[in-house]
Amino acid sequence: MPTLRTSLQDLDRGHLAIVAELWGLAASAEPAAVSLSQAMLQSGALEEMAESLSARAIGALQSLQRQDGRMPLAEMNRRFGPLREMGAGKRDREKPWRHPASGLEELWYRGLVGRAFSDTPKGLEEFVFIPQDLLARLPIPPPAADFSLEPPERLPEWTRQTGSAAVDDATTLLAAYRLAPASAGRLAPERRDWLARHLLHPDSLELLLSVLRETGLMDPATLEPDPARTRRFLEAPRGAGLSQLLQGWAGARSWNDMAQLEGLQAPKGRWPNEPLATRQVGLAPVLRLPPGRWWSLAGFLESLRRHQPGFLRPGGDFDSWYLQDAQSGDFLPGLEAWDRVEGALLTYLLTGPLHWLGTVDLGGQGRPGRISAFRLTPTAQVLIEPPTVPEIPEPRRRARLTADGRLTVPRAAARSLRYQISRFSRWIV
Repeated sequence: MPTLRTSLQDLDRGHLAIVAELWGLAASAEPAAVSLSQAMLQSGALEEMAESLSARAIGALQSLQRQDGRMPLAEMNRRFGPLREMGAGKRDREKPWRHPASGLEELWYRGLVGRAFSDTPKGLEEFVFIPQDLLARLPIPPPAADFSLEPPERLPEWTRQTGSAAVDDATTLLAAYRLAPASAGRLAPERRDWLARHLLHPDSLELLLSVLRETGLMDPATLEPDPARTRRFLEAPRGAGLSQLLQGWAGARSWNDMAQLEGLQAPKGRWPNEPLATRQVGLAPVLRLPPGRWWSLAGFLESLRRHQPGFLRPGGDFDSWYLQDAQSGDFLPGLEAWDRVEGALLTYLLTGPLHWLGTVDLGGQGRPGRISAFRLTPTAQVLIEPPTVPEIPEPRRRARLTADGRLTVPRAAARSLRYQISRFSRWIV
């Protein structure tokens, strides 16, 4: 982060005079950033200034400290703002430093925080920061309530365990497109329905096709399998195959998880998010949870909304994305749309891709199908440490030939065998 001197050099002379006045250092009507920063860093000066801050300014300052000294401006504005935008003329007329509208504004006119743009996985964002030499001199703030999660009150009455079915479904798709490549890469509705009937997770069809293209196992245009890469995939240990698919989805740029949400649409199909960045920040709170323990889905979403509501938006700005209700066409701005966007996306990630790709078990109470709990499996380590390959036993069932020429090939048979037989057979559901 920039130093205090660098931060002050970005301010106009009038703003420097305001900082000097509030620090009791107004020896000159137009103080230089260098001399002002030196005076502010003198022994005892910062401590005296900190004691004069209001409770709301102290809260904003300590929250910044807990975030290593910086936070997106939009999030700071939402939590501790507003920081009103004023030109020099309006500022000098209204004198906002004498009656600051917020804790953030109080810190801003005292020179305790600066503003700067920085590249992030979500794009270029403007941050509020504490200059690094000031940050080093501030006392350590007390711990604050952070994102936390309690297990569900009752263990699930029913569970839907995940596994390595994605490896079998990927083999099925590779065989299907080796038998008959797609026309111009498009998936006709009739073929989609036919393929879905052969999958263990029918809803994962589009995602798996995208992953197979992303990983180079399929040609992007025709979806025809690449012979060499397909052979390596089929001959690899089952855990390695699952790891390849999971990492392929985690790093995919063409697959937009947000575009899969029911009831949500983007104007003219132009989704405002960057798919990879959205997935990365969406997975971050999930992967902080220890595997093997059940968690309440509703409790997880509520805790995240309460403590980190802006985790997904660029700069924490809830008005930067234009998303609509798919049925009414109404726009969904502001924090009030959190359940429809952030909450829905996290639910989709947990109950969709993460479950299909062996990372999350699901469970619930009462009526089967109503998911209320989830837990991470050891396979989640693949997303935390990508070289990880889960150990999954290899099923070894055999194909069976009947007298009428029918071949029964269990999914638990060797994948390479099932792939080869599928290439010259007519499939029967």
